[in-house]
Amino acid sequence: MISQHHQYAAEAFGAFCITLAVYATLVSDLPISTPVAAGLTLGILVYTIGKISGAHVNPAVTIALASRQKISLLDAGFYIVAQILGALGAMFLGGWLFGSAPEVVINNNMTVFVAEALGAGLLAFGVATAVRNNDYQSSGLIVGGSLFLGITLAAGASNAILNPAVAIGLGAASATHIIAPIVGAIIAAWLNAWLYAEV
Repeated sequence: MISQHHQYAAEAFGAFCITLAVYATLVSDLPISTPVAAGLTLGILVYTIGKISGAHVNPAVTIALASRQKISLLDAGFYIVAQILGALGAMFLGGWLFGSAPEVVINNNMTVFVAEALGAGLLAFGVATAVRNNDYQSSGLIVGGSLFLGITLAAGASNAILNPAVAIGLGAASATHIIAPIVGAIIAAWLNAWLYAEV
């Protein structure tokens, strides 16, 4: 039987995986780009841990779903702690494996804010749909594709991290990279609910 401890562990593992995937593409010459690596990783996580925790692996997504009462505030808090711990684990392992940290330029301005919010919003819209359908075995493509699209569109104006936990794991935490994805994800979750006539 899946317990809350399993859910929290799954979120930590998921955040670890996606942070390490992004970290690796930024510091080494991998044959795939960051958007592709992140999208594939998240898609796989939806298929593998979606039934356990919902595969949020992103504090912005968790907060957005909590705003729609799809997860309790208590569980959301533990999810976020687990996600950050997973991302920090990836940061330490990435530094040990690759011997260097990603060089991420941090800019706090409205253009970056909007880009991060838009990208995270596209991701959260896909996740909200997966949560509504409660069918994670067929939602990996939707969620992974949503992240790929979000990163691709945001990358022209920002670092396109779209995930506060990953931002922490990359050493790129800032007001914009923490707050903007949360704002965008909340708006997208409520837009999704409105389009499906839930509000």
